[in-house]
Amino acid sequence: SKQRSGAPLRLTLEDVAGFAGVRMLDLSHNRLEELTALQPLQCLEVFDIRENMLASTEALECVNMVRVAKLDCQGNPFLKQPKVRDSLIVMCPSISLLNDKEVTDKEKQFVKQLIVRRNKANGRSTTLE
Repeated sequence: SKQRSGAPLRLTLEDVAGFAGVRMLDLSHNRLEELTALQPLQCLEVFDIRENMLASTEALECVNMVRVAKLDCQGNPFLKQPKVRDSLIVMCPSISLLNDKEVTDKEKQFVKQLIVRRNKANGRSTTLE
């Protein structure tokens, strides 16, 4: 649902609680600044959050992204962060299309190995499946 006025869309856990099985969600163009109300959603496969006001990939950490195969987050401020594509690929292990660009199994494997090496170099342990 697109927000027509200039005010950001406000979602609460109560708004979303009855929709835990939702597979496709289009929240594009809603001026969203956070996504904490989406915690109950466990089955998302297609997630469109284009043209919102999400400042960091941390905004996505409250959303279960395990099944997300198609993610579109173009037009959000966090896309200016370095290595953001890598972070999103790790966050979404089932991803096949990210911002209208294919994500191959080879790219997923490369990104996972890169992050493991980077974390080892920084003295952090990492368990990526």
